Amino acid sequence: MKLSKEQLDALREQLRLSPRETQILDLLFQGVGTNAEIGQRLGTTENAIKAAMRTLYLKARARSKHETLVRCLDLLEGRLHILDPNSPLVTRRRPSSRQ
Repeated sequence: MKLSKEQLDALREQLRLSPRETQILDLLFQGVGTNAEIGQRLGTTENAIKAAMRTLYLKARARSKHETLVRCLDLLEGRLHILDPNSPLVTRRRPSSRQ
């Protein structure tokens, strides 16, 4: 899925992303999945991408690339307000053990 410039700008603003984090997010939405591939596309090392990904996870309050993408889509659709301190870190719920 390719995001428009307006969508990327909105995410950059809402998550306070650096230009490099914005580039990485754009590539993730395009389906470039590994840190090595992202590093090759951006002309940097895999370790530099890993470091940027850790910061991106913190800003998106996510724990994986997939969860980052889902949370970004939720932000774009207005279902999530990332700067809200009551916003949950993980969006999925545990099944109740009580019947």
